[in-house]
Amino acid sequence: MTDKTNILERNYSRLNNRLTELMREKGFTIQALAKEAKIAIGTIQKLMSDPTCNPTIVSLESIGKVLRVSLPELLGQDASMSSLNSTDVVVLDWNELPNALENNPSKKRTVVKTSCYVDKNSFALKMRDNSMLPLFPENSHLIFDPNKLPKDGSYVLVHIEKYNTIMFKQLHMDDPYKYVKSINPLFKDNILKLESSDKIIGVLVQSQMEY
Repeated sequence: MTDKTNILERNYSRLNNRLTELMREKGFTIQALAKEAKIAIGTIQKLMSDPTCNPTIVSLESIGKVLRVSLPELLGQDASMSSLNSTDVVVLDWNELPNALENNPSKKRTVVKTSCYVDKNSFALKMRDNSMLPLFPENSHLIFDPNKLPKDGSYVLVHIEKYNTIMFKQLHMDDPYKYVKSINPLFKDNILKLESSDKIIGVLVQSQMEY
């Protein structure tokens, strides 16, 4: 998305648009989907139109089953990055960032498999809190590509120099400024302007939820 709409009003537009597209493709009305998924009609309407909606994972799973799509498909993950080949991506610990692989490349590590095209330096992290609900619940695996160019709306891993901390947030660009924020409505006012000393160290290319 390249338009300059208010950054507080765009959190769930990908989910809104993707659900609308899937319902049209598969011939579901709001009423029919609500009945099959056993979800209130009002909830479906909000998921289709409200950029500040906060659906539960249970609701998303129910809708996905009815529409016969996976959660990543329902959430509108980038299909252009898909690949039929399975690739192993190492899982890092948050405390090891940002230079874990450079400092200890031979350390034996847990891996996750991805069907996404990823750079050889890509890595995974386990989501440590619920600040990015509903798209990225706690304990889901997040796969980052450090060489992917971030764009407006990307989900990024960023090192904030002032606090010497690593954050996973959504990026918003309003030239010449860049901002990051959580997508959970409970943290909607927590917007941070990036400084020249801050560094984006990875762009999210896939997430894998635990069930």
